[in-house]
Amino acid sequence: MCYFWGMKELIHFITSPHPLLYQEAVQEMQTRVAAIAGNAAPEQVWLLEHLPVITAGRSSNPSDLLQHNIPIVETNRGGKHTYHGPGQRIVYLMVNLRERGKTLSDLLGFLERVAVNTLASFDVPAYFCKNNVGLWVGEGEMARKIAAIGLRVSKGVSSHGIA
Repeated sequence: MCYFWGMKELIHFITSPHPLLYQEAVQEMQTRVAAIAGNAAPEQVWLLEHLPVITAGRSSNPSDLLQHNIPIVETNRGGKHTYHGPGQRIVYLMVNLRERGKTLSDLLGFLERVAVNTLASFDVPAYFCKNNVGLWVGEGEMARKIAAIGLRVSKGVSSHGIA
């Protein structure tokens, strides 16, 4: 347990030691979100990796994928398609926004700042671009996406997060 988001309340941080199937992780996350909403469990930040999968958020369009031989799983989070696989860190945030007096926009802004500052600490200058979804590095034709954010809020509790 440690402090999170400048608040005095404690939040539970966990890390999974091995890549997980996306569907199993989402089921566990949904169970935790329901418990948080019912005041039966503390908030949680979960650091994990997934076995190879492409998730299709609510804004995804099948024609956006050129070619794939990786399973595609539809999900209820915001955003488009996101690849997940071993070696890629995922951070799921199950935070009671209602209890904290925060909005989805507050959480999104917080995640953006944390991601940019974390990468900067590794001398990786990253930025958000109004015309392109996600966090980017490089300029012009050399620009590459380095992170994606896809969130959902149900009963005042956030789920999903940043990859």
